[in-house]
Amino acid sequence: MKKTLVLAIVICNSLILFNACTPIKEPTCTRRGIGYLTEPAIFPDTVALGDTIIGNLKINGYSSCTIFNGFQPIYTYDAIYYHYAPITPMIVDEGCQCSGTAPVLEENYTYYPSDTGMYYFSYQLVGNIYQQDTVYVY
Repeated sequence: MKKTLVLAIVICNSLILFNACTPIKEPTCTRRGIGYLTEPAIFPDTVALGDTIIGNLKINGYSSCTIFNGFQPIYTYDAIYYHYAPITPMIVDEGCQCSGTAPVLEENYTYYPSDTGMYYFSYQLVGNIYQQDTVYVY
């Protein structure tokens, strides 16, 4: 009986010691998503072949912890006379204590045209409004 009691005490003390030394895992408060534009993007009307198309975007964040996380990979749909490129900005909230004040992130979207013709850039505004801008490359 004494051996069982001593063994039980040793096991209990070992468990208490083991749990006290195990670090407490911090919660991860990361939220990833798509950023929607607060207003229509600003693209040039025309550019020369070899120049870069740069569009200025204002992206709505989720909270005070929101940061810009790049754009989704671009999949262009090329036809004979036009090129279609959807723009999908990606944002991420990193932090557990964020205020509800959502920032507006201003980013530039760059695109290198490979051919002359019409380029159509589509994106989504806040409120599920779809917008498309046209740039002519000569």
